[in-house]
Amino acid sequence: MTDNIIQFKAIEKAKPTKSKDFENKPKLKFTNEMRDALREKARIKYENSTAE
Repeated sequence: MTDNIIQFKAIEKAKPTKSKDFENKPKLKFTNEMRDALREKARIKYENSTAE
C-alpha cells in the first residue's frame, strides 16, 4: 500500500516538469491547414449526426 502512495507522488512530481519542457520545445506544427482539416472533419461529423 505504501509503495503505491510513493509511486503516485513520484508521478505527480514528474508532471509539471514534463509540461514545462513541452512548452519550451517548439510546438508541434499545428498549421492552419491542419486546423481547417479538423474543422472540416468536425463539421461533417456534426452534419452527419444531425442529418439522421
